[in-house]
Amino acid sequence: MKEFKDKDLIISLPTNLDEITGSYLSKISSTISPAPHYVLIAAIYRAKLVEVLNATKHKKDTSISVICKYVKSGTTDIDFINSLNTGDNIVISGSDLSVAQHITCKDNQYSIGYVTAKVGNNREIFNQALVDMTYNYFVEFKLAPESDIKAVIRDK
Repeated sequence: MKEFKDKDLIISLPTNLDEITGSYLSKISSTISPAPHYVLIAAIYRAKLVEVLNATKHKKDTSISVICKYVKSGTTDIDFINSLNTGDNIVISGSDLSVAQHITCKDNQYSIGYVTAKVGNNREIFNQALVDMTYNYFVEFKLAPESDIKAVIRDK
């Protein structure tokens, strides 16, 4: 975890993908129940904090890599979907991910919206982010049809 702080605010962000655990994903999404044949996906973005703050401030798109993890699904009779575990790496096309329904989880401390709202115009944290070259991970949730998941990638 990387901390950005001033006297009134501390922002802690994961610097390693392993810091975003299945239990975190389950806890944050506990109030979401996907409809039958839909899945909740965690889209995990890797970027420097300053890139995220600048893109939000200037309302510009940025090119950020994304990793998708399975969180949960609605009821289904598809064995493949039922075999997935929270936190499994999944393959979903960029176009499917871009049209998936964005879901906001108010307690998600790693979401881009949460972080940028907390930082706001805080010059001290912005200045720390400006010189920090650490890549952080940001978590957003998407709701998509189960057929959008093309594969699962598991560690042996």
